[in-house]
Amino acid sequence: MIEISTVFDAYINANILLVFGLCLWIGVRALMVRMGFGSAYLTQLQILNGSFLAILACPFVAALYVAALGAGLIPQQFSLSLTDLVVSQYLEGNVAMTPAAFESALSWRDRVSADFLAQQGWMSWSIAALLIIGGIVIATRTLLSILRLRRLIARSYPWRRFGRLDILLSDQIAIPFSTRGLMCRYIVLPSAMLTQSEDMKMALAHEFHHLRHRDIEWEIGLELIKPLFFWNPAFHIWKRNVEHLRELACDQVILERHRLDPKDYGACLLRVCRASVTQDRTQTLLMPQVALVQMERPVLRPSGDVFLQRRIASILDVGVSSSKRGSWARWSVLPMAALIVAVGLSFHKPADWSHDRLMLSTIVNLERMELINGLGVRRP
Repeated sequence: MIEISTVFDAYINANILLVFGLCLWIGVRALMVRMGFGSAYLTQLQILNGSFLAILACPFVAALYVAALGAGLIPQQFSLSLTDLVVSQYLEGNVAMTPAAFESALSWRDRVSADFLAQQGWMSWSIAALLIIGGIVIATRTLLSILRLRRLIARSYPWRRFGRLDILLSDQIAIPFSTRGLMCRYIVLPSAMLTQSEDMKMALAHEFHHLRHRDIEWEIGLELIKPLFFWNPAFHIWKRNVEHLRELACDQVILERHRLDPKDYGACLLRVCRASVTQDRTQTLLMPQVALVQMERPVLRPSGDVFLQRRIASILDVGVSSSKRGSWARWSVLPMAALIVAVGLSFHKPADWSHDRLMLSTIVNLERMELINGLGVRRP
């Protein structure tokens, strides 16, 4: 049976890896811009999604890795341990701290985790209450949004059906969007768009791209794990990057594939936004779905119209696309994922004490004995 401390450590490690992965992504993104692949949005989205999968898989890979070490399938000399690395650097004189202070800093996380799981102190109770209440609130909001979305789909009118894909018309929305259920996928269009054939063509091309590239499944997955990481700013920044790259990549691909006029496509986005201004604001927060434009105004982040301006600028600045030239760069997700997994594996706790840990413990014990002897000498 898996102990709760193991699950808690894996949860903390996943949050740390989110921060590490985000910093790594910022560096890779800056490098791609410097190399002229700043507008290779589809490639960047693939790298971001691949790195996120590596983060989610890391706890399971770490569990298998520790089990393999314990069974002797992996030699101990191939053991990755951040603790042993830090201790070796200390023994080489690269860290200026007293032995007792260094050992205390080294075991700080273990002490905090033990106190939290034992619920000792008002701070542990407060943090646990905030995490539980916040997770419940986020999960409840998502569930209500899904129920609202199902109700809207049930009230929509069937228009076309292709296998398990239903194209529906609705009088309650102004922005086209796509979503899915357990078995079927849906594209929901405003009924008023029936009289705007060009806008409908562009909206369908946009939503077909999202369906083809599994963007809806990614959106659903991010919404489902949001209650676990709602307190981590790195998760929200990561999700925002995915949403922005998803739309920029979609615009870029359909303009190239369908030979659409960038000005006409940009004008379509503006018309949809104009129609959504008078719409009931509660309908713009349906989740999980992928809409033609996002007009929500989340707290502590730029509003949807700011990103719309960026989309329009990107559409009008099509030029020579770097989406194809940057396709080779998607392979950079492999070293990124490998580095993320390696860092995640280094968080594991060694089953046995290493030679360096034993040496550090000996030094600390000698320091304590010297302190005790010094106090004994001073006594009259």
